[in-house]
Amino acid sequence: MQQQQHCLNCGKLFTPCRRVKNQKYCSSLECQRARKRNWHKLKLMMDQDYRDSQEDAKRRWRENNSDYWKQYRTTHLEYTKRNRELQRIRNKKRRDNRILQKTTRQPIAKMDALNGLSAQISGKYLLTPVKGTGVAKMDAIFVQITDISPQFAESR
Repeated sequence: MQQQQHCLNCGKLFTPCRRVKNQKYCSSLECQRARKRNWHKLKLMMDQDYRDSQEDAKRRWRENNSDYWKQYRTTHLEYTKRNRELQRIRNKKRRDNRILQKTTRQPIAKMDALNGLSAQISGKYLLTPVKGTGVAKMDAIFVQITDISPQFAESR
C-alpha cells in the first residue's frame, strides 16, 4: 500500500497513483487545473521555443478574431459600463499624479530613461555619486556626469 501525501494545491491527503511517478497533486478537477497552470507557467519561463509558439498562436488568434472585443462589448453591457467607470478613475489618478509631480518638482528616475540627451553619447565620462532627491526606481543611483573626452584625448 502506498503512503498518502499532501496535495500541493489543496493540501488534502491523497493516495498517489502507482503509475504516476512523483505525483504531487490529487485528482480533483481544481487541483489538476492548478497542476497544468503551474506546468504552463514554468514551461513559458524555461523554454524559448514554447514561448515563441505560444505568442505565434496568440497572434494568429487575434488576427482571425479581430472583432472579438467589439462583439464582447456589445453583448456584455454591464462589463462595458463598469470598465468605462474604472478607466475614468484610472485616468483621474494619472492626471492627479502628473499635477502632483509638476507642483512638487521632484525629479523621478526611471529605468532606461534617456531624456534630454545631447547629440554626443559616446566618449569618456566621469561619474560622481551625488545625494539623490526625488524618487528612484529599480536600482537607480544619482550621479553627476562630466564629459572628459576632450581632456582624455589631449593627454594621449
